[in-house]
Amino acid sequence: MREEAKRVSIRELQSDLKEMGSPRFRQKYTRPALVGIGRIAEAEEEENFAGRTMQVLVTDLLAEMQQRGAPPSSLDAEQSSVTDLVFIIPFQTLPVRVGRKAGINNIVIPDYSLSATHCELRWLSHDSLAITDVGASNPIVVNDRRLNAKEVVPLRGAERIVLGRMIFRFYRTDQLLLLATGTPSDTIAPSPNSR
Repeated sequence: MREEAKRVSIRELQSDLKEMGSPRFRQKYTRPALVGIGRIAEAEEEENFAGRTMQVLVTDLLAEMQQRGAPPSSLDAEQSSVTDLVFIIPFQTLPVRVGRKAGINNIVIPDYSLSATHCELRWLSHDSLAITDVGASNPIVVNDRRLNAKEVVPLRGAERIVLGRMIFRFYRTDQLLLLATGTPSDTIAPSPNSR
């Protein structure tokens, strides 16, 4: 069984910062996180050789996100089970797996639009990672670009990541502190040392 990511809410982060102060907060939260901000897109059943599967309609998803020029948190994204949920990414040499199935993934998101294992995160340094589409049946979109199967994309901080119909933001540790101070997630800029 894989080590599951620590799950906290934004309210818990804010409470910890208030109780501990900034220095102790930074000591406790030393790893980056995926922060759930909602869901977008609809799903429909689609026939395939293995039977019925749920497929997210993404034809207009990217166009809609680009046309509105706004972060998903303001795109009438529905509130969902991941909204306000923070997954602290475990540090390990093996890839950190993300998907809907418990026991094989470090980050478990039990939503039908995610594959059993949807993607992997690999550590590049102490607070940056790369995301890889491991052949998910539904899309992985980083910012406004859909990933191809097996494509590896470095995450620098503040990226908007769509997994199936769920929307997340990837935050480095310095950005997580900003989130805990009450800074709205869609206004946190990429880290200055991100490129």
